[in-house]
Amino acid sequence: MDSKGGVGRDQTLPWKLRQDMAFFRAVTTQGLHGVGAFVPAFRVEPVGDAPPRDTQNAVIMGRKTWLSLPEKHRPLAARQNIILSRNPSALSGIPTCASLEIALCLHDVQVAPEVFVIGGASVFAEAILHPLCHRVILTQIEGDFGCDVFFPAMPERFHCMTTSVWESAFAMSTDAKPIRFRFEIWSTQAS
Repeated sequence: MDSKGGVGRDQTLPWKLRQDMAFFRAVTTQGLHGVGAFVPAFRVEPVGDAPPRDTQNAVIMGRKTWLSLPEKHRPLAARQNIILSRNPSALSGIPTCASLEIALCLHDVQVAPEVFVIGGASVFAEAILHPLCHRVILTQIEGDFGCDVFFPAMPERFHCMTTSVWESAFAMSTDAKPIRFRFEIWSTQAS
């Protein structure tokens, strides 16, 4: 999210950073077991063993987030994709639920090693208040990107546990100037 809490503009990410996308893939496919290898500055102790190779993490997203993904990346590989929509029959060929609560009750989600909510704003707002949400992993982007979609205010029960160092990279779509970013892990558990 940018310095004003923005996470999207015109139904897309306003920044396209190769490192951010690789981090997202590592986290959502491998969970915290993949973070330390990807960002050596992180000192995170994952809970439990690494997930077995025959199980996949689940990613839950709203319909607009699903539609914002390039078709060649739908569904997100090596992850169970679950879409939330008020009209579940509007999408075919992909598990679709009318609510976050229903999605969390799906068998495939219950047996998933980890479940990640990946957007949009209303799904984030509901998930961050859910009693099963104990961790928020995000990319902090320096600057204001004129976003029209925002991450909700972090509830007081969350505390920033780990941050990577600030890095700079050029966006994939432009080489105007480098974008500074870092990765953060927020948790409801005491340090």
